[in-house]
Amino acid sequence: MKSIAKATLISALDSRVSLSVTSLIDSLAIRAGSRSRRRRESAGAHVLINSAGGGNIGDQAMFESFLANVNGPVKVIVRNIDAFDVPEALNRARVELVVLPSLIYGRGLSRLLNVMTFARALRGARSLSIVGADVMDGGYGRRPSSLEWSLAAAASKAMVPTRVLGFSWKNNVDGQIQRAARSAVLNGVIAIARDPHSRSRLLENNIGVALEAADVVFLHEGISASNSYEELLRGWVAAGKRVAIVNMSGLINASFDQSKEYTHIVHTLRELGYEVILLPHVSTDIPVIKSFIGFNRDHATIDHVDLLLTPSEVKALAAQADVVVTGRMHLSILALSVGVPSIVLATQGKVLGLMELVGTPRFCIDPVAGFAAEVTARLRELEISRNETVADIVAGVQKAQVLAAVNFRDL
Repeated sequence: MKSIAKATLISALDSRVSLSVTSLIDSLAIRAGSRSRRRRESAGAHVLINSAGGGNIGDQAMFESFLANVNGPVKVIVRNIDAFDVPEALNRARVELVVLPSLIYGRGLSRLLNVMTFARALRGARSLSIVGADVMDGGYGRRPSSLEWSLAAAASKAMVPTRVLGFSWKNNVDGQIQRAARSAVLNGVIAIARDPHSRSRLLENNIGVALEAADVVFLHEGISASNSYEELLRGWVAAGKRVAIVNMSGLINASFDQSKEYTHIVHTLRELGYEVILLPHVSTDIPVIKSFIGFNRDHATIDHVDLLLTPSEVKALAAQADVVVTGRMHLSILALSVGVPSIVLATQGKVLGLMELVGTPRFCIDPVAGFAAEVTARLRELEISRNETVADIVAGVQKAQVLAAVNFRDL
């Protein structure tokens, strides 16, 4: 036994350690750390491995949805103490933040120590949930995805009921990630796909049984959140004006400058009689919006939000809008949830299934050069078909909310 422990420690210290050995380390550490209390206690905590957070409204919205839809105490694994806010309305006293910066993104001894602390957090836990979203298929790197699946498998082997909450699964997922996911599911981890396309791809990759669900943010419970921006939009609505919220994604802008595209979109919106407000959804969107405003004189006076709001504040703004154009999926979900048509630029193959679910697949646009022409075509189409489109969205959101509840079954 000492030789295994020694080999494990040596491997952990080697930054070149293979992921197969890392998975073994996870299993050994978690079993050792949690074996003193095998029995799951009804009063134990739900443990959540949270997404990255820190400057991402979508991540905060998923976190708040989790808190709103589970009962009892919650231990939340985060990368740093400031990554997430725990709203008082969601009973802050029941939430414990456990800071483990190296659990997913670290290597060597620092990661091993984090895994051991994680194992202790699992003692007596009622469940382990992982915020899957768009990080389980290698969209943000092969190693983090593989490690999340490895931790899920190890926890399940240690008899902790484990699930990966609604996540996307793209085409051509790396074979190593596929193997890690397959192993996790074979060891009892519940995999929950957040759209039909992802579920089909998981089945094609022979990754066991994947439950069909929808994104957890469809169950986000808005908290009263009036602010000056909402008051601005309310004033427009009171004056009989129509409102458009426009988001510019920093992720898409990393591929090409969107200024000309959005110039065309904003011009069309104004031509159609909309008042326009620019809204960031991730911190990297803010410099893109500022750059756009400086792109030419016509944009100098455009109304814009220059900080990140809370999910509830975003939802309150969306409730005043008539249309949303966005490069961020969770902004579209918050808007769709209040019946507002949303035209979404699709990234990483994760949007089409969502838009099909709410009955508006034609509003899913590829973010390639020239996308403004298709966006403005949909805007003009909406002038004719608004009532039918809204009816489809309302019916689709009701279905999505039922599917989103699958994420929290038995929690």
